Amino acid sequence: MGKINRKDLVDRLSEEMHLSKKESRQIFDATIDYIVEALRNGQEVNISGFGVLTPKQRKTRVGTDPKTHNKIQIKSATTILFRPSKDFKEKLNK
Repeated sequence: MGKINRKDLVDRLSEEMHLSKKESRQIFDATIDYIVEALRNGQEVNISGFGVLTPKQRKTRVGTDPKTHNKIQIKSATTILFRPSKDFKEKLNK
């Protein structure tokens, strides 16, 4: 089993929608940019039939440097939680 990358998705979009690859790439990039912007602004992104992307803020915490075993401060960061929709899970498990 291989991986699917951005180019594969753009190519498939181009084939399915009968668009040029340039148009497909622009649509794909605009969609990703809009999703990232919404998540950055703390908004939840709900894509029907796929799932929900929710931004979650991780607090600053103390960790251990694996090389030196010294205590280090790990900065706060935003991460993403993904909850697949019921339809998505059903399609995946057919």
